[in-house]
Amino acid sequence: MVASNHGGKRSGAGRPKIGVKRFSVTIPQKVADEIEQYCNSAQCSRSQFIHAVVESWLVQNGFMKPSD
Repeated sequence: MVASNHGGKRSGAGRPKIGVKRFSVTIPQKVADEIEQYCNSAQCSRSQFIHAVVESWLVQNGFMKPSD
C-alpha cells in the first residue's frame, strides 16, 4: 500500500490565525435587542459594536492604552 499525502496534520495546513480570540457570552434579551437595533441602524456587526464598547471601557478605566 502506498502512503497518501492527503489528510492528517501537516505543517502550515489550516486556516491562519488572525490575532483575535472568540468568546461566547450570555446577555439579557433586552440588551441583545438594543445591540441589534443599534447595529442595524449603524450598519455594523455585533462583533464590531461589542469590540468598540469593551475597548472603550478598558481605556476609560485605565486597563488599556488607547489604540491608534
